[in-house]
Amino acid sequence: MVGHLRVQGLAVTDVRRLLVETATLAEWSRYGMLRVLRQVLKMARDEGLIVRDPTEALQPHERPKQRSRRKGRGLSPAELDKVIATAEQHVPGFAPLIVTLAFTGMRARGARAALAGRRPGLRDDPPALAAHARRPHARRA
Repeated sequence: MVGHLRVQGLAVTDVRRLLVETATLAEWSRYGMLRVLRQVLKMARDEGLIVRDPTEALQPHERPKQRSRRKGRGLSPAELDKVIATAEQHVPGFAPLIVTLAFTGMRARGARAALAGRRPGLRDDPPALAAHARRPHARRA
């Protein structure tokens, strides 16, 4: 791949070859590889080791995209019935939430964001979450 080349000797053709050789991997994996390579090359440019980042010469259609090839599928009616029965049997306290998620197709992260009053897609703030977890909850009589 690119491992045996010096950073100064890296050309856009080497980057293209890397992308061609990894074409069987998922787009997210290839995107992550290119992102790490770009970070390394940016550091090399900042340190004066190279003059130009060869990844900048890639055309937009050559760059991996941040998308999945396959679309998520919904549950069939039989699968929904199985999920509901399992939830009611094993975790009755969470059964209404699990049923809601199953019928709406909402992901767990989106549900957590909705419950916390945030928009899905925003990163969770660990200190705020930790403070919320330590907060005593009032019990209803």
